[in-house]
Amino acid sequence: MARFETFWQTVCAYRSHIWLFVMVHIFLFLLTVVGLVVGRPGTASYTISIVNAAILSVSGGVAVFGFYTCTQRAAEEY
Repeated sequence: MARFETFWQTVCAYRSHIWLFVMVHIFLFLLTVVGLVVGRPGTASYTISIVNAAILSVSGGVAVFGFYTCTQRAAEEY
């Protein structure tokens, strides 16, 4: 359990940077959605946009989870 405590203390020290990371992911995801709406299915750019959306969803989800966990831990300290 102490390992995870040290891990979360280290991660939560960068909570403001995690929030920036989340905002950048939202922006990039919106650009990807625009590319999916404008692009024609079956083209290479459309396929790359789908892969990009998947990667952004996973990494953005991890970032949101980290930010949420750090926010909860900060609320428990007060």
